[in-house]
Amino acid sequence: MYQSKKPYLYGTGRRKSSVARVHLFPNGTGSITVNGRSIDEYFGLDTLKMLVRQPLEATGNTGKMDVVATVTGGGVSGQAGALRLGVISSVGSSLLPEWIQGFHAQNPAVRFELFEANTYQLLEQLHTNLLDLAIIRTPFEAKNLVSVPLCRETLLAVGEKRFFVEAGCVTDCISLTQLAMLPLILYRRWEKPLTEAAAQDGLTLSCFCLGDDARTAARLADCGLGVGVIPASSRSFLRNSRTEIHPLQDDRLVSSILAVHSQTARLSTVARLFLSYLQTQAEPDCSYSSSFSS
Repeated sequence: MYQSKKPYLYGTGRRKSSVARVHLFPNGTGSITVNGRSIDEYFGLDTLKMLVRQPLEATGNTGKMDVVATVTGGGVSGQAGALRLGVISSVGSSLLPEWIQGFHAQNPAVRFELFEANTYQLLEQLHTNLLDLAIIRTPFEAKNLVSVPLCRETLLAVGEKRFFVEAGCVTDCISLTQLAMLPLILYRRWEKPLTEAAAQDGLTLSCFCLGDDARTAARLADCGLGVGVIPASSRSFLRNSRTEIHPLQDDRLVSSILAVHSQTARLSTVARLFLSYLQTQAEPDCSYSSSFSS
């Protein structure tokens, strides 16, 4: 163990197989030594050095303390940290791989811990600090959250051709009036916005099946049981080549995909880096869809 005659503070940190034993010397110059080497030599990547300096920045001690650390296990990147990211299934199977690929090219040492669940489950994990960030879609309760819009999506009506022929849908898009003529398979989160929009037009929707997952709606539509209403990023869940896809032509029914984090949580350096990267990938002039804000 490191020995010194100068007064110091001592602490031990653990993450999985990594163990760090740290000596903090007040009234220092800000030097950081890891396993007998300078931080620049030990952690070559700027991302890793930012992670190591984060606690000093958060406590206002940058340049005021010297740090001598002995770190074992886990590898250099494992010793620096990981991003706990929650993501809904439709984004995890469509947009997320491309986002992670681009971020990884710039920050190869950052690791990810992915938690895939529905929006409401991810919000609960955010509020209990089990996640750093979550990528979810409207509608949801935005209380005590910071939201960063990434992109907007139309809803799709998907099903066998015979349904659309019966509704007189002969173009690529389908109207809400035509949709009201069909047996619908709805993802439960869309029931209220769709029903309210239909009521505004004097229409009543016919729901054949109501479920909790866009994947289920897509698969039931594939089986010819009705017309599923799903977000555009969920089209990858369709498996039947004969299933037709018609965008819903209604500006009131647009979904927003957002990156969110708790308003009270302190974001880690990795989380801030990934959030900044996502903002560079966001659609131009992307805004929060007020139609799905509750």
